[in-house]
Amino acid sequence: MRDGQYACRLVMTDNAGRSFEELKRFRIDSRPPQLVASVEPGSVRAGNDVRILVRADADARWISARLFGASPVRVVWDSDAKANVGRLHIPAELPPGTYTIQITAEDFARNGAVAEATIEVLGR
Repeated sequence: MRDGQYACRLVMTDNAGRSFEELKRFRIDSRPPQLVASVEPGSVRAGNDVRILVRADADARWISARLFGASPVRVVWDSDAKANVGRLHIPAELPPGTYTIQITAEDFARNGAVAEATIEVLGR
C-alpha cells in the first residue's frame, strides 16, 4: 500500500450471532521526517552554549541533539524562530577540535531520522 489515509470496515459478530459494523480510518506513513540542521555559532569556546536549529516535517514528535561527551538536549518548536530550537552546552573539558553533533528525530509513525551538523570547539 502507498502512504496515505485509508478507510476500512470492521464487521464483528458476537456469541449470539448478532453482527456489528464500524468504519475505521488508518494512515500509512513509511517516510522518516526530513531534517535540516544547523548550529549557531559555527565555532565556540569550550564551556559555552550553542544554539541548534532544526527544520523538520510537521509530524516529527520529538527531536534531540547530542554531542560526544555532553548530555543530549531536547530540540523543541520555537514559533519566533519558525524552527525547532535547542541549546547544547559544550563541556569545558572538551579538547579543541571539530566535532559532529548528531540530531535524531522520530515521527508519530515511529519512523526515525538522523542528521548531523559540525562545530569547531576552541580552547578555553
